[in-house]
Amino acid sequence: LYRVILPVCIISGSSLLVFSLNPISEVEGRLGLGITLMLTLVAFEFTLAQDLPKDPTLSILDKYVKASFLFLVAVLMAVAFVGWRSHEEEDNVFSDNISDVDWGFFA
Repeated sequence: LYRVILPVCIISGSSLLVFSLNPISEVEGRLGLGITLMLTLVAFEFTLAQDLPKDPTLSILDKYVKASFLFLVAVLMAVAFVGWRSHEEEDNVFSDNISDVDWGFFA
């Protein structure tokens, strides 16, 4: 049990580190860390599938790994959404400043 639960818990818990990075300037780093953790979990799942006996039904460990995978996907979606919104707000602020300058220049 500790060969599965503890590593998957560490991988999933490490995904929370993406929220310690700057959400606006380090979007690439946050996404890169999340994708790396997801690939790590997929590789761990392949290793786990080789070690455990073949069973057509999902065991509790399989469900735990799938839930951790969904958690990582949710974290990546949150990071992507925040990066997208911050980029969109930067564009709006930039275009608002340009329109203010244009009106001030032509007034």
